[in-house]
Amino acid sequence: MNEQKRMAAERAEARLTRIEFNTREYEFNHGAKPRGRGGWAFVDAQFAKRNDYLDFVFWAPGGLTFTEAKRVAADHFRKTAGFSGEVVVCS
Repeated sequence: MNEQKRMAAERAEARLTRIEFNTREYEFNHGAKPRGRGGWAFVDAQFAKRNDYLDFVFWAPGGLTFTEAKRVAADHFRKTAGFSGEVVVCS
């Protein structure tokens, strides 16, 4: 029973983790804010400037709107150990 309570508390804490989506690089490269449907990629900001950042990219399932993809990415990064709290939008 204690294990179930602990897991429920961890899930509740994960939902409360604030996530910021940084779109500056995307806007610089594309000349517009991200929107619409597409293949959206996200990376934890702490890895974004590394040469091997592609190893850390999370790809949302194809065909989602940007808003839907952000929701999926937020769930993914909340579960990632050592997450910095900031996500860079790659594509």
